[in-house]
Amino acid sequence: MAEYYVPIEKRLKEIAEADRGRQRGSVVIFGAGIAGLVAAYELQRLGHRVEILEGSERIGGRIYTHYFDDGQHGELGAMRIPESQDYSFYYIQKFGLPVGRFYNSNPNAFYDALGVVTRIIDAPRTLYPLFDLSAEDRALADKGGVGAVVSKYLDMLVNSLSDEAVRSLFDLDDSEPNAVLARRKIDAQSYLEYLVDNVDTRGAIDMFGILQSLEEIWETSLTIRVRGAAHGQGGNLYEIVGGASELPKAVGKQVADSIRFDQEIVAIDAATNPATFIVRDLKTNKTYTRQSDAIVCTIPFSVLRRMELKGFSQSKLSSIRSLNYASSSKVLLHCSDRFWQRPPYGIFGGGSISQKICRQTYYPNDQHPSYRMPWPASAERRDLHAFTLHADEAGIAHAGPAAPTPGVLLANYAWGMEARRIGALSAEARLEVMTRAVSAFHPEIGNYVDGGVSIFWDEHRWSMGAYAHPLPYGLEMDFPAALRPEGSVHFAGEHLSPEPGWIQGAIYSALTTVLELVKGFEKA
Repeated sequence: MAEYYVPIEKRLKEIAEADRGRQRGSVVIFGAGIAGLVAAYELQRLGHRVEILEGSERIGGRIYTHYFDDGQHGELGAMRIPESQDYSFYYIQKFGLPVGRFYNSNPNAFYDALGVVTRIIDAPRTLYPLFDLSAEDRALADKGGVGAVVSKYLDMLVNSLSDEAVRSLFDLDDSEPNAVLARRKIDAQSYLEYLVDNVDTRGAIDMFGILQSLEEIWETSLTIRVRGAAHGQGGNLYEIVGGASELPKAVGKQVADSIRFDQEIVAIDAATNPATFIVRDLKTNKTYTRQSDAIVCTIPFSVLRRMELKGFSQSKLSSIRSLNYASSSKVLLHCSDRFWQRPPYGIFGGGSISQKICRQTYYPNDQHPSYRMPWPASAERRDLHAFTLHADEAGIAHAGPAAPTPGVLLANYAWGMEARRIGALSAEARLEVMTRAVSAFHPEIGNYVDGGVSIFWDEHRWSMGAYAHPLPYGLEMDFPAALRPEGSVHFAGEHLSPEPGWIQGAIYSALTTVLELVKGFEKA
């Protein structure tokens, strides 16, 4: 299968070769999310001096596991890692972090839509007939679920493109004219526009929007969906045992002495030599001015927008203004017992989908009998939202009852306008609203909920949005300038990668920037 960007082993070799014979430098890194931590780790490993300035009181950024007092946990940020994402797995394996299967779907979970509450396994009989589908799409849905129909239309597009055209969506290579034309045509469309022009019936769009929760991200650039399908974002998903935050913890330990917390960057001047920046110490509320010959800025553009930026090109400032960020909400409900694992449910992992405001509800995976087993090898690559029922996942419905034990239900995971509606609620109201919404398919849930937490990423001070969410024309108009350094200020983060919104994207961008940085150091 074609690879559409540099594998991590090759990228690390390129960094080592470029760094050989150069003077050791001193680098200041803005942000202790996974991009900043990985950049610091690799630079420090090469012998460079690093300092990380982090505005908050913790590392990890949007990798954010919440740990309840009894040891149960849930993910407020990143939660799943496709097997195809080699940059993520490199560091997971390097630091010996165990992984378990992440079940994206479960035939024993529920759909709550169009006035029908039904098990997903029964949907071909109880729910799918309510959508106006072509005979072909109906047969696909009956056999492989909604994701099989999504795959049909994404694969139709991806398979029509040459490898050069797909690769151009990742690396922006302009050397092949036909590939450039294909890239620009794709980048000019939203996901919804493509589907409207290509689906057999409008009912297919209704089905995707409701049963895959895609109606909240219809405006996304088609580029994102093609990249996801081409690189297999939906195939063989895993999670980090003990929580996703174990990854930034592991990397952070290697650079712990270099991290300074409560240091808010309030201004950057890239025109001075060396670059100048102003920091506010949030513990003392005092500001101070610093300079550095080399800076790696991993701060999201949404947060850079509120800073005073001098010496930046107009094209860079335009990309900072224009880059769209997704709204996202998550509501975790702590339950005194994992009642969903016992009869009559038998649900171990996977998710229920609702037309109500809870939208996506995910069950913990860690007590599934196959949790720590690797997924069977598969050559299939698909978009995250084109998941079908994996052959092995049928076993979830037949797993034996678990002993009563506390657990955390991700009661709500929503995007877009739906997330903003949830974000407008108080923390207490979010728990109440989600408990009520989930009760449509779990009527007894109110007897078990004894706490919870939530997040609305738009109002999070250090992100002001969940992840970069490019709109049509964003790749052509904003991305090239977004990538370029401004003087000695270099940029990294998921928002500057071919895979925005993923841990993989943040790490890929970090290593690309490290390579760019070391190439600029003076020869020894």
